Amino acid sequence: MTNLNDLADRLEQGERLKIAHRISQALNAGRFNPSLENNVRAAVNEGSLDAALAVFNEVLPGWGWTICQHYADVYRGGKAFCGTAPTPAAALLAATCRAVAQKESE
Repeated sequence: MTNLNDLADRLEQGERLKIAHRISQALNAGRFNPSLENNVRAAVNEGSLDAALAVFNEVLPGWGWTICQHYADVYRGGKAFCGTAPTPAAALLAATCRAVAQKESE
């Protein structure tokens, strides 16, 4: 399985080429989910904050979020994960990847 923390780092560095498919596969445990894939692609390639929020809500239901320019936090129950990236959508997606990676390791 692709390392979500590595993908988050690559998002923060501004990488976009071929990363959307890898993120959607990793977030969806390798299963194909067209809706998730389309939203990840729109968040990464087009900077769509609506798409990033749709991904966040799908994979981290019940979590909170904060976005300020190129910085995002996702949080729940005293745990918080951050992302800093060229776009707010990429920052939220990076923070979401880190939170999912932590949940999977528990």
